Amino acid sequence: MDTYDTEGSNPDRYLKWAHGFVVVYCITSESSLDTARDYLETITQYQRITGKDIPISLVGNKTDLERYRTVSKMTGESLARQYECSFHETSAADDYRSVELVFHSVIRDIARVSERLMPLQPLFISEDKSGLLNPVPSQGLTHRTSFRRAKSPKSQDVKDSKKDDKDAKVIARRTTSTFRIFNKSFKIFN
Repeated sequence: MDTYDTEGSNPDRYLKWAHGFVVVYCITSESSLDTARDYLETITQYQRITGKDIPISLVGNKTDLERYRTVSKMTGESLARQYECSFHETSAADDYRSVELVFHSVIRDIARVSERLMPLQPLFISEDKSGLLNPVPSQGLTHRTSFRRAKSPKSQDVKDSKKDDKDAKVIARRTTSTFRIFNKSFKIFN
């Protein structure tokens, strides 16, 4: 997972590669809520233009400073409903578990969207009449594990510094999986 702090940066830099957004504001600062609102507006405009469904989570931070709160929880929830995103309040100073829950929630939302967009492939199963089971590895890709795919703007710099990595190739290997149930062998094709 790559994270990117957008403060003072060009939004095009993070909009194109992101699979999810965590927009954070401080519960003790109205101006940070206004900045969060601007980011939410930019993200939703991008979603309308591109048709992408990107999970967004609005997070009110610094709940450990409750006595200095200027942004009510209800205001944060209302903004989250307006932009159709999840809402959380947390404090990095008190307990890392609440911050962890925010990231887990966003990752689950990203997985749901990715799963929904994943094309389904038909699965064909045939009985192997020979009765012999020849274990064959399942269909997969063999690739160099040292190659890191540049996805985020940060990792683009890593890619540029390693010109020889552009020669890394992904080699597809197609095989058939087999399994045995009740003394019968089956092959799976997709």
